[in-house]
Amino acid sequence: MEGFEYMDIYEPNLRNKVITFPDLERGDAIEYFVEYDMFETRFEGVFDGNHYFQSTEPILHSRCVVIGPESKPLDWKVFNDEEKKVRFKRKRKSGRIIYRWWADEIEQVIKEDVMPPFGDVTMLLLFSTTNWREFSRKVYELSEPMMSLESEANMSVMPAEGDTTPPVDAIRETVKELIKGKETDEEKLRAIYYYVAQKIRYLGLPLSGKEAIEPHPVAQTFRDKTGVCKDKSALLATMLRLAGFDAYVVLTNPMGKVHSEIAATQFNHMITAIRLPDGTYRFFDSTDDLCMGMLPTYEAEKGVLIATPEGEEFMHIPSIPASENAGKIQAVSRVDETGKLTSKVTISGAGLYDEVLRMIVRQNKPEERRRFVMRLLKQISPDAKLISLSISPNPITNLYEPVKLEIEYEALDYATVAGRYLLLRLPMATDALDVMSNTLSYITQLETRDYPVYLGYTIGTETNETLEIPPGYMFRVSPDNFKVEDANFLFTVNQRLEGKRIFYNKRYELKRCEIPASDYPNLRRMVGQFTDYRNSQLVLKKAQ
Repeated sequence: MEGFEYMDIYEPNLRNKVITFPDLERGDAIEYFVEYDMFETRFEGVFDGNHYFQSTEPILHSRCVVIGPESKPLDWKVFNDEEKKVRFKRKRKSGRIIYRWWADEIEQVIKEDVMPPFGDVTMLLLFSTTNWREFSRKVYELSEPMMSLESEANMSVMPAEGDTTPPVDAIRETVKELIKGKETDEEKLRAIYYYVAQKIRYLGLPLSGKEAIEPHPVAQTFRDKTGVCKDKSALLATMLRLAGFDAYVVLTNPMGKVHSEIAATQFNHMITAIRLPDGTYRFFDSTDDLCMGMLPTYEAEKGVLIATPEGEEFMHIPSIPASENAGKIQAVSRVDETGKLTSKVTISGAGLYDEVLRMIVRQNKPEERRRFVMRLLKQISPDAKLISLSISPNPITNLYEPVKLEIEYEALDYATVAGRYLLLRLPMATDALDVMSNTLSYITQLETRDYPVYLGYTIGTETNETLEIPPGYMFRVSPDNFKVEDANFLFTVNQRLEGKRIFYNKRYELKRCEIPASDYPNLRRMVGQFTDYRNSQLVLKKAQ
């Protein structure tokens, strides 16, 4: 289906139905009914669903009717309906229960940049006949036959053409080889995770079975070296079990909120978890082949349901502080009496920052990387010239080593010479080489907001620069050191002059994945201070 190719999902049975309305004029209205025919439910004996009462267009009247047996009563709730516009009636008739919800004159949702996903903020009805523990067990019962190497589904998978080893045996041998010589659990985890993340291509082919939840047999996924999230998560769990870990597949939704109150299908992704000795869980997402930490940081705080034989309650992935997603920029610079700047900069990072650097490197050829860095350097000075660029590790997909970019550059006439004065900005104060700093400007473009700021992850950067100045010069004018902080944002700057060196430290953290609209004015004010600092000037005066 058009629109899924970028995700490497090629399913001929998916269709977009396009209905045209010729000769519509301003003021016309459209009335439509939608009927869903479900021929094969995900779980036997379970019924669940949803209904959106709100849209990006105004709605005059919206109604949802569900008719079900008295033996399977619905658990339901309406979300994001502060004005109580949705009304409800229930009636029993001939052994059935008729549920009716309706609302009139519903205002449209006016979208804002970086607002939460649509389903998080609109009037939404969820209903279900099950609970989370039963939901968890049902997922386990559906996926386990595809994960057990002793099951008929896996034993019947034949070797690839030209190969004689049954895939189930090949999986066992691969795990043995991967963990050979590994002394710690962490080493074993990384070896197996990196294999599934990087050797099994994310690729969706024709669907089968209980789609979106039931994986293909792991032997097939291993043999073909392809699969989507459900397939990769199942294979990773199977291989981790062979290495001695208590592993399971996990339902989640990295793109939106899962409402815990109703055990309805709200998931669009599958990952993997292992149960630790203390009963807690650790999570892994093998669809991300550049994630050094084995779980993308945008999945922090997301709702998850682990599929176990005894059934699990709904839970959330723990939050990840900004310090674990932060960039680190170190610069050693020098400016001479003519105003010429020379500098060596090292850029590295953790979590999301490390992954962003890897993506930039992988998506660009060597010459394109140099041009990319040059564009950044031109923000420091139009006269900037790139002397050298070194990137490690090589290849960039080596997840055992953090990314490091080493940049050497120079800029003639960087500082303005005015008699006994030198006027300049600290090069790293410009944030030109911080690949994530523009995020702050982007999320605070609007003057006011009706909805929260939703970034989906925390982020930050710490920058240190040592700038050597010509002998005999002293501060004449310098920006003040300061710190601003609240529950959402931290920004601190410190600089000092010792001898002929200026020591500069700047740190910022966006500390929450989602920032309430009520906090937005203060966030915008603090980010304004952050961006204004980029233009701060140093004035150095030479002693007589």
